[in-house]
Amino acid sequence: MNSEILTLIKSFEPDSKNPKERYSEFLYYCYYNLDKMINNYKFKDFDRELLIKYILVHKKEITIQLSK
Repeated sequence: MNSEILTLIKSFEPDSKNPKERYSEFLYYCYYNLDKMINNYKFKDFDRELLIKYILVHKKEITIQLSK
């Protein structure tokens, strides 16, 4: 899995116990925290659109990671 996604998953603290809601919360979290991470230079050569597409395409894998 993409290292940026793993970093975001580790820093994410869900409010919901429902996996579908947790995934939705994660999308929201990613969208609003990407600017912060880019500005802090945590990710170099960062492409926001590719990351969002990756999250959408790998929904099942991410949902499993969020459930751990």
